[in-house]
Amino acid sequence: MCIKLASFTGTPGIVQVQLKRRPSPRLIQFSIFLALSFLCGPRGELLLAQPAPTAKAEAPAPPVQLLVGEDVLTVKAVHQEQTEKHKYLLRGKAEIDYRDMKFFADEMTYDDETGDVEATGHVHFEREVETITGSRLKMNVISKTGVIYEAKGMATPNFFFEGAEIQKIGEDKYKVINGTVTACKGEVPKWSFHTQVAVVNVEESVFLQHATFKIKSIPLFYFPYAAAPVTKRERQTGFLIPTTGSSSQKGRTFGDAFYWAINRSADLLLTGEYFSSRGWAEEMQFRARPSETNYINVFGFHVNDRKDQGGQSAKVGASYVFSNGFRAVADFNYVSSITFRQVFGDSFNAIVLPDQTSQAFVGRNYDSYSLNFDIFRNETFFDQGSVILRRFPAAEFSVMPREIKDLPIYFSFDSAVDGIHRLDPGLSTPNVSQRIDFAPRITFRLPAILGTYFTPSVEFRETGYRNRVQSPNTTPEALNRTTGEFRLDFRGLGLERIYEHKGGWWGDRFKHVIEPEVTYRLVRGVSDIDQIIRFDERDVLVNTNEIEYGITNRIFMRRDEGAGSDQARELLSWRISQKYFFDPTLGGAIVPGRRNVFDALQDLTGFAFSDGPRRFTPIVSLLRFSPRDGWSGDFRVDYDTGLHQIRNSSVTANVSNPGRFLSFTYFLTRQHDPLTLASNQLRATFGVGNFNKPGISSAFSISYDLKGSTIQNSVVQLGYNWDCCGIMLEFREFNIGLRDETQFRFSFSLLNVGSFGNLKRQERLF
Repeated sequence: MCIKLASFTGTPGIVQVQLKRRPSPRLIQFSIFLALSFLCGPRGELLLAQPAPTAKAEAPAPPVQLLVGEDVLTVKAVHQEQTEKHKYLLRGKAEIDYRDMKFFADEMTYDDETGDVEATGHVHFEREVETITGSRLKMNVISKTGVIYEAKGMATPNFFFEGAEIQKIGEDKYKVINGTVTACKGEVPKWSFHTQVAVVNVEESVFLQHATFKIKSIPLFYFPYAAAPVTKRERQTGFLIPTTGSSSQKGRTFGDAFYWAINRSADLLLTGEYFSSRGWAEEMQFRARPSETNYINVFGFHVNDRKDQGGQSAKVGASYVFSNGFRAVADFNYVSSITFRQVFGDSFNAIVLPDQTSQAFVGRNYDSYSLNFDIFRNETFFDQGSVILRRFPAAEFSVMPREIKDLPIYFSFDSAVDGIHRLDPGLSTPNVSQRIDFAPRITFRLPAILGTYFTPSVEFRETGYRNRVQSPNTTPEALNRTTGEFRLDFRGLGLERIYEHKGGWWGDRFKHVIEPEVTYRLVRGVSDIDQIIRFDERDVLVNTNEIEYGITNRIFMRRDEGAGSDQARELLSWRISQKYFFDPTLGGAIVPGRRNVFDALQDLTGFAFSDGPRRFTPIVSLLRFSPRDGWSGDFRVDYDTGLHQIRNSSVTANVSNPGRFLSFTYFLTRQHDPLTLASNQLRATFGVGNFNKPGISSAFSISYDLKGSTIQNSVVQLGYNWDCCGIMLEFREFNIGLRDETQFRFSFSLLNVGSFGNLKRQERLF
């Protein structure tokens, strides 16, 4: 192949050539023919194939080390020269390295007397994780201050800034002039603050002046002044981002909060919120953790409601460990009315819960005994009125079972001295009614007989009351009660069998165990039971002669993990139990046609079942299933052999896997006046995703009343997380009691900054 080229090389200028004889046309044609033949021949092809010579790349000059005080500064470039006594000029891949700072540029000058560095062209500055690029730089390596023009960079791996100027004004401090700050990567970040001035404290915070918050390129809010943390752990005093939302019952809501970081161990949050249909609400949260074991949390909420359903509520939780080993714990709860809690409660459980409990104690546990001083108050709301129980002052002292010398006998006791008070629609006691209770117990450890165990115990209880009941009030007449209890526990010989099933989904080996249990109990000495103030379990003791029997099936599974290790767990347990009363009237304490509540009727099942004399309790069946970590289920049924029907039942299931979870609960209670009211409830929560990780996540929760065919509460949450921000939307509704409301709430989270919206983190279903 022949390539014909035309070229001209030579030195510039004009060369005049004078020819005396003009060549003939034939000679010119012959010369062209020879030239083309030479180029197109083998020699010509070789000449054309040879590459043009290239210039050899210049290697950087050897680095030069200069002293700055006692430290060494290194300069390096392709061309290096000392232009003056203290000035150096670097051209081509210029670098300066000093302590933790590095400078890169096309061209730089350095003054070793003042420490000034000036750079132009592809300027790049590095310091630890901080990196900044720009068009021009002026900086002093001694003071570590200077300016980079038309610059952008990052202060931490999750905080970026850019501006017309980025000034380094301190060791870990920058000032951004006419620029942006964000936690998002990209040319157009998902969110950013466009600000006239931003002062960035590396690993601490950023302070903004005349800042506009933008989503992509859309401006949303203007802040004359704002502050935000640069790291996730930093707390800053200031106003939070305003919140807004909507409610069918409260109207449009607007709110803002002031956060005060008092010190490293305490903070205070003050919130004001306006409901367009209701009025103003105020909220206060104080937290303090002065040490690893001590804390105090205080919460207060008040609503000045236009519809006269307002009120206030408060919570106090605290814990303190003394140097002598005593520990003080407090958990106080207060609400002005059940109406206020139903209308303004922030969760379904808060709305339906009828109890309000407050308690505090100071105590210490020793090797085998404990001492406690406590305060207790409980208020239960009913349609007919509230029932208030209060215990103060109160002291309890108990001893765990201790072996007496080397005998197979164990001694223990429980004692209490307290002042009790009860107030309900049918009874009112003095503010402090004294009660003293002392109960020593002796337990015998007998040797096993053919694999079976008998454990007898004897207890004596002395209880004294300063007042006795004479409805509707009490009289200051003392009442003493002396009782004795005998108990015999029998644990029969367990039967077991092992099954091999290699490669099974649940395990490789299974063990089935059958465990029979029998307990006989005899209590005598309870009298004048109608004159005893009913306060807690100490006061519902009753004469009884009973036997409880049951059988438990357990299935254990073991999976061979290899290398000589295995893993065992209880796969399934099923316990069936029942009581038989030799005395169906419980010593005459049972009153026909009334809801009877005594300890002998409560320790087997939590549902009331006795409205008259009876020999058999319902049969209680409890099935538990746990095939693997994160999977569990309970199925409970109380079957009444006298009525030949199920009195109540419940099903609970929980499944939790990475990226998804399911919680399901079903309750059924048949109505038996005056014992229980009918209920048929279903609650379920399902979620997919993880709101703490990038990607989509969603959750759904429902509380459904099958009896009334009513959705009492439902919540739908949908969220999406990017690398630097996330959004969550929620729609929820209430339809129970005084609460008939639908709400729309949302939360927009900014990495390292916080959240905007009225959906609180603790209210998420995830």
